[in-house]
Amino acid sequence: MMFPTFALLSGIALFCSGVAAVTTHQINVSNDTAGLLFDPEYINAYVGDVVVFTFHPKNHSVTQSSFNAPCTPLPGGFDAGFVPVALGTSDYDLPTRQFTVNDTNPIWIHCRQAANTAASHCGKGMVFAVNPGAYGKFNSFENFKAEALAIGDLLTAVNATM
Repeated sequence: MMFPTFALLSGIALFCSGVAAVTTHQINVSNDTAGLLFDPEYINAYVGDVVVFTFHPKNHSVTQSSFNAPCTPLPGGFDAGFVPVALGTSDYDLPTRQFTVNDTNPIWIHCRQAANTAASHCGKGMVFAVNPGAYGKFNSFENFKAEALAIGDLLTAVNATM
């Protein structure tokens, strides 16, 4: 009987103290059925939130880029490196990488597998963002992904002329 009252009072104390609860955001890096994508494709996060990337088959990266160059690693940005995962790997054995959000500025991310080729994962739209601009704004996720896809189209066209 005392637990519900204690839980309610604890929740009120947390709310009144102004301390926000830390959220852990789970992001799937590709998967067996949906193909080359981050799922979800973007999130909104607060300072202190944790972003956990779970890697699915076959081989992907989580590489920071910039809004203006979505398929190019950001100098000094983070890069999980390539994380190969064998087909048939159990969900319990999937590798993860994580980072903590340090500010509310947008963070732009791509998979650099097959970079600068027609098979570029980024060029096929495998991009992700933390705190992108709102839909319809210049720095929206939609515009970021459209730029990545345009790079993919250019890489495909260049490859076709060779």
